Amino acid sequence: MDKNQLQWLCNHLGHTKRVHLEHYRQMSGLIERTEIAKLFLIQDLNLTSKFSGRKLDDLSIEGLFTMIYYVYLFLYHMLNCTTKTKQSIQN
Repeated sequence: MDKNQLQWLCNHLGHTKRVHLEHYRQMSGLIERTEIAKLFLIQDLNLTSKFSGRKLDDLSIEGLFTMIYYVYLFLYHMLNCTTKTKQSIQN
């Protein structure tokens, strides 16, 4: 929304730009934190090369959670296999 459109909206709603920016744009903080969370998840899971060149808007948080779930299952399986192998060697 450009400056003129924002002013028209504020005039129509009967408040100032300051009121609009302070009260009606509070969701922008949530959106920003969600986008940053996507970046942190990608980095923490070492998936930066997989998502290189893609826009954050193209990535769904659900897709990242699904990926985390499969990574968790893989690691859980690997840990169990390693533990069982060690136990069988000790016996």
